[in-house]
Amino acid sequence: AGKSEREIAKELKISKICFHNAIHRYEERTTVEHKRGTGSRRITTKREDRNLSRIIAQNKKKSIRTINAAVKESNIDILLTTLCRRMKELGFKSQATVKKQLLTKRHRVKRLEWCKKHRDWTVKDWKKVIFSDESNFRPFERKNKQYVWFRDRVYKEEDLIEVKMQGGGGSIGIWGCITNQGVGCFKIYSGTIDSERYIDVIENELVPSSELWFERDEEWLFQQDNARRHTAKRTMEAFKTNKIKLLGWP
Repeated sequence: AGKSEREIAKELKISKICFHNAIHRYEERTTVEHKRGTGSRRITTKREDRNLSRIIAQNKKKSIRTINAAVKESNIDILLTTLCRRMKELGFKSQATVKKQLLTKRHRVKRLEWCKKHRDWTVKDWKKVIFSDESNFRPFERKNKQYVWFRDRVYKEEDLIEVKMQGGGGSIGIWGCITNQGVGCFKIYSGTIDSERYIDVIENELVPSSELWFERDEEWLFQQDNARRHTAKRTMEAFKTNKIKLLGWP
């Protein structure tokens, strides 16, 4: 009422041409809906869409190009962009896989036995445990590919070069421990850790951490995984010398 098409389109948050075309369709056919059959014809049939769903499910860990090749082998000739649209329409989403340690049947049995053995432990029992772990990092090595975005092939040559150090640049590691009361001492080291280095960690990081949390005569347990450096003969002797009791680990 008294407003221009531009003003009404702005209030509806649509373009002026979109609003104008809607008015034109209403005046012609008393509806703003598009005529049926307008627009480009859908390339794939419902049957082909079902086949696409089956092929994608069978190749769920393959790249989009590999899936597209499998689709073409099934006599469904569509472009890569069309395949991407169909995957979205069919409800497929991509997500990075999570790496987890392989567990054999023996591992599972041992873990179940461990859980049954400790299922009656109270919070008080778990408060007496020092948990530990270590991890290594390679700061100069990327595990994934580096992609560069540029427009119309306008780029600097150095943008397409990824700097690399000879030998991978080495690695660094960190060992740390925690209890119910908080974090303890930690150790940063270069390269990997062997039994000799691990014994040094026990004596200079673990023992001082235990003194922060427990009284001299108070009992506590130390948790570690079953890496060879943790279970080596020299390491076990170091635990015995320092009177450290271990929490059995599956």
